[in-house]
Amino acid sequence: MDKQKVGNLSKEIREILPHGSIQDIAGETGHDRGTVRKVLNGEWNNPIIVQSVGRKLRSMQEKIAYLLDELGIPKDNQAA
Repeated sequence: MDKQKVGNLSKEIREILPHGSIQDIAGETGHDRGTVRKVLNGEWNNPIIVQSVGRKLRSMQEKIAYLLDELGIPKDNQAA
């Protein structure tokens, strides 16, 4: 994913990531928080950081899907 695409999605990514995620991503990738922020802002390109962000988002998606299933909430395309 190129840095422009990441920069364009920066606001949405930051809104979704839980507090402390930038620090988690920095620790996972061995980069400092400033580097992670620059990548998320689209200033720099770092595929390792982008992959880490993707894993975090995918994990959140799976947890949300599990909780919705457990609560018996149907998917948007299914009737209640």
